[in-house]
Amino acid sequence: MFARRVLLSTSFALCAALGVAAQPLSSQDCQSGPASGTWELPSSSGASDGFVAGVLYLAPAGTVRFYYVVKGTYSGSALTGKGTLSCDIRPPSSTQNVGKIDGTFDDAPGSSTPGTFKGDWKICQ
Repeated sequence: MFARRVLLSTSFALCAALGVAAQPLSSQDCQSGPASGTWELPSSSGASDGFVAGVLYLAPAGTVRFYYVVKGTYSGSALTGKGTLSCDIRPPSSTQNVGKIDGTFDDAPGSSTPGTFKGDWKICQ
């Protein structure tokens, strides 16, 4: 089962760091911060595990300037709609991971209101 997510960040510091070219591991610049958004499992899934596929948008001052592909997995309870997620972050034209998002979600079964997720991201370049 796929859960599609769109993530949005307004961190100016992160956006400034993303313009830096890839560097050797010893001199990489890492940035981190909170992640949050809506989380909506398919209504008839009944599943407690699945895949996450989405996009991380970075929007300083309300303008989208950068984006990354986010892919990972989630695991939780089908009875409560609560669980954890772990995703890799990579540039759209690359197979190299540059970051990670780990967090939790809460999407009550049978609710017509979308659930939420929260977590932390880290990108190193």
